Amino acid sequence: MKRDYKFSSVFIINLIMIVIIAIISAILSQASADLEAMTISLSGIVSNILRTAVYVIFNFIIARGLISNRMGTVGEYFDNINHFNFKSFFLAFLISIIPTLAIIIFATGIVASIVLSLATGNDPSGLGAGIGVFLLLILALIIYGVFISYQFFVIADNPNLTFGEMFKKVFKVGKDLFGKTIITFLKWIIVPVFLFIVILSAIFNGLDGTIAIGLILIILLAALVYVLIALTLVVGELSDHYLDYKSKTIDNNENEKEVYESKGMNNI
Repeated sequence: MKRDYKFSSVFIINLIMIVIIAIISAILSQASADLEAMTISLSGIVSNILRTAVYVIFNFIIARGLISNRMGTVGEYFDNINHFNFKSFFLAFLISIIPTLAIIIFATGIVASIVLSLATGNDPSGLGAGIGVFLLLILALIIYGVFISYQFFVIADNPNLTFGEMFKKVFKVGKDLFGKTIITFLKWIIVPVFLFIVILSAIFNGLDGTIAIGLILIILLAALVYVLIALTLVVGELSDHYLDYKSKTIDNNENEKEVYESKGMNNI
């Protein structure tokens, strides 16, 4: 069931989040090329940690707002930070950072294997296999991303659950709503990205010179605006899925309780 929510409030919060993440990335990417590799790696690690932390905090604010006060102002949405605690932050941070860690570990392993092969004069015959494994990892991370799509709704809506219970519930909800989530992503992300690529390819192949460059810049600007709109539409639709799921779960539990009590009375 589609529910109304304050689109402008969610849009503005998403915009603020993206701006802060962009600023963090810009500041920490200023490391000069002559710095030691360890320093550059440390800068990248710090950047990932800070970006993930900002992502977690802002998405919790949005998720709890979409559960408790959908038509609230930006200020009322931000008031939800008062319900944020270390358990919620750590769980959301852990779930969100896993894809980054997986990519870093696998990419580092593949690069190290290639460098070692070249250094020892061996033919890097495992390169193709390494790339295949990496592509499988990307596919696995996409599926993982679908499973954790409701993590902030679950965390914001179940503050009394233990860490383990909350962790399991995130994946249970993701599994139960997997099909609906895929449809949402197809509608607002995958299909538009495909169309975007088709349009860019047509411009590259059909036009030359400044006209092509101008059109590409306009399309890129429009794509940037669309990303913000799509983020807001996706999180709004996911919140509808979660609230419908929660409502059905409550109804089923109540029906089971009534049946159980009815059987108990009949046995007396």
